Amino acid sequence: MVNKKHPCLSKRGGIWGLCILLLYTSPLPCLGNFNKAQELIYKIKEGLPRGTFIGAIGVDLNLDFNADPPFLFNLAQKKVSEQYVTLNNTTGELHTSATEIDREILCSDNSEIRACALSLDVLVLPQQYFQLVKVKVVIEDVNDNRPKFPSDEIILIVPENSLVNARYAVEQSAIDPDLGLNGVQTYWLVNDFGVFTLDVEENDGGELTPFLIVTETLDRETQAEYITDIIAEDGGTPPLLGAATLKIQISDVNDNCPKFTESHLNITVHGNTSKGAPLVRLHAYDPDLGANAQISYAYSERSVVELTIEENNPPNAFLTQFQATDQDSDSSGEVVYLLGGDAPGIFELDRVTGVLTVITSLDREEKETYRFIVRALDQGTPRRESIATVLLTVQDRNDNSPRFINKDFTFFVPENFPGYGEIGVLSVRDADAGENGWVALSILNGTDIFMIDTGRGILRAKTSLDREQQGTYQLWIEAVDGGEPALSSVTMVTVLLLDVNDNPPIVLFPQSNLSYMLVLPSTLPGTSITEVYAVDKDTGMNAVIAYSIIKRKGGEPGSFTIDAQTGNITLKRELSNRGAQCL
Repeated sequence: MVNKKHPCLSKRGGIWGLCILLLYTSPLPCLGNFNKAQELIYKIKEGLPRGTFIGAIGVDLNLDFNADPPFLFNLAQKKVSEQYVTLNNTTGELHTSATEIDREILCSDNSEIRACALSLDVLVLPQQYFQLVKVKVVIEDVNDNRPKFPSDEIILIVPENSLVNARYAVEQSAIDPDLGLNGVQTYWLVNDFGVFTLDVEENDGGELTPFLIVTETLDRETQAEYITDIIAEDGGTPPLLGAATLKIQISDVNDNCPKFTESHLNITVHGNTSKGAPLVRLHAYDPDLGANAQISYAYSERSVVELTIEENNPPNAFLTQFQATDQDSDSSGEVVYLLGGDAPGIFELDRVTGVLTVITSLDREEKETYRFIVRALDQGTPRRESIATVLLTVQDRNDNSPRFINKDFTFFVPENFPGYGEIGVLSVRDADAGENGWVALSILNGTDIFMIDTGRGILRAKTSLDREQQGTYQLWIEAVDGGEPALSSVTMVTVLLLDVNDNPPIVLFPQSNLSYMLVLPSTLPGTSITEVYAVDKDTGMNAVIAYSIIKRKGGEPGSFTIDAQTGNITLKRELSNRGAQCL
C-alpha cells in the first residue's frame, strides 16, 4: 500500500517525483522501458535560424494524440539540450533554438568518419505512457568557412639554378574546418609570372599540399624576388576562397664570372718610373651575392678554349687535344698537362698527350655548361706554366618527353557555362631546349564538343553544357614536342558539371490540373486523401522539393493540409457540407 504522504506524490515533486514513484512501486516495468528505449534520428544543416522544424517525436513514434490524459514530452537534460533545441511539451515537435548550431564548434574533432550529432534523451509521460526516447540530431556540414592560411605571408626560397619542373613544397597549406568537398580542394596563383605553376599532392590522410613548380629558367640577377597571392579554394557551391601573400625569393648560386669594367687598358710607363710604383687600378664586378661575388686579382696569360658536345655522349668521349710549346732545350722544355682544381671529376686529361676526355655521359637538362682551367707546366727550375680556360657547352638532344604537371586533371564547371569560355588550363613542360622543347596539345576524343589552345593549353567547350544531358566528360589530351623524332605523352581530363537550379519540379501525380478526388463527408480528420508526387532533374539542394497549398477555392478554407516533405494531403477538419474544393 502506498503511503499518501510520500513526498513523490506532492505537487512540488513534478515529473521527477512521478518517475521516482514509478520506480518505487513497480521497478520492473520501468526498467524494462529504459532497456527498450526507442531511437529516432533526424538530420539538419548547421546554421539554421531559430524555430526551424527538426522533427515530430510523437508523430514518428505513432502515438495516439486522442489519448486521455494527453502525452507530455520533456528533455532529460534541459540545460545542455535547450541551448540548441526547443521541445514542445504537448506536440513533441523539435525546433532549433536561439543559439545557432555551428558544427565546427559542436564537434571540434572535425572528423568525417564520425558524424557530428546532438544526442537528446526525451521522456514521454505520464506514467502509463512512459518511454525513454533516444533522439540523435545529426548536424550536416555546410560551406560556411573559408580556407585560411596559418600566416598572411609565406616565404619560399628557390635556388636560381633550379631545373625546369623542380618542385618546392609550400609547407604552410591552408586549413578549412568544413568537411569533404566543402574543404580545400585546390590551390592556384594569382600571377605565375610565366615561370611558375602550382601542383597539389594528397597524402594518405587526405591532406593537400601545394607544390610550386618551376616552369622556366630562373636568374636571380634578372629578378631576385616574385611576390604574388596564393589562393586556396574549397569545393562548395559557390566556392569560398582564402588567400596569402607568397614571396618567392631566388637564392644566389655562383653562375657569373667576374667582368672588368674595361675590356682593355693602355698604360704608359715612363723611363724613370721607380720599382713598385702603381701603374693602374683595375676594376671588376660580379653580379652574384656574398662570397660568390668576392673577387681576387692575379696576373696570367690565359686563353679560352670553347668546346661543344652533344648530350648523351658515350663514356670516354674525346673533347680536344691541348698542345703547348716550350723553347727551352732538353728536359726543361718537356711539357706536362694538368687539370685545375676547379675541374669536375668527370673529366680526364692525359698529362703527356694533352688529350681531354669526358668519362661519363652528360645530360644538358642537369647541367648545360662546364668551366674549368687546364695547366701546362715545363720541367725546369723554377717550373713555369701557362693556363687555359675551358668552356664546354652541352648541346641538346630530344631525349625528354613532354610532361604534364599533373598525372590527370579535373575541372569543375557550372552547367550552362557559356560556349568558348575557359574551362581550365593544362600545364605541360618539356625539359629540352629550342624546338625539342616546343609542345603542341591536341584532343584525342571529344573534339565535337571541346577544343584546346594548341600552345597555351586552354580547354574550352564549343557550346553550352547541360548537366541533365551529361554530367561528366572524360577527355584524352596528347602533348607532342617539336623534336625529330617527336616525343609525346597523354593525360586524362575529367570535366564535372556542377548543377544549377535550371529545372522546375515536374508533377507526376496528379497528371493534370483537372485531376479530382472523391472524398466522402463521413471521412474523419487526419485521413490521408492522396499524395502529390513530383521530381526535379537537378541534384542536391536544387532537387529538394517542398509541397504547399498556395490557393484554395470553394468549400471551407483550411479543410486540407499537405506535408511539405512527402506531399501527402490529409483532411484537417470534418467536412460539414457537400461541394468541391480546388487546391
